Amino acid sequence: MIAAQKPYEIRISLYSYARPPLPGRINFLLNRKLQPEVACQDISLDKLDFNQLGECADQLLEQGLTTTLHAPYSGFNPGSSKKRMRKRAYALAEKSMQLAQKLRARRVVFIPDSPSTAQRRISRAGWN
Repeated sequence: MIAAQKPYEIRISLYSYARPPLPGRINFLLNRKLQPEVACQDISLDKLDFNQLGECADQLLEQGLTTTLHAPYSGFNPGSSKKRMRKRAYALAEKSMQLAQKLRARRVVFIPDSPSTAQRRISRAGWN
């Protein structure tokens, strides 16, 4: 006898940068049952209204939707040999986790390298 399997549930996500802000897109997301992937690459975390984003997360959760946070990668280098860079990376990670908590994010994506450094590595390796 084969055990009954739970049917797969298909969820569609919308990748949403912090600008235009999530609060301005909340109705669009809710009406279409889209789960946002919020990226904060072009805005300082200090300039975001965490309480307002928390209210958006509450609305999403009421509809059974979750959020993924793509933490800022600019300046995020926790493995740097420079103490100042490591300290900045740790502070950025802490602030990102605070934002993830407000967003009730199921996932947080950290990319510990700058795009230009990654591109140089790809070019040197001949992968491009």
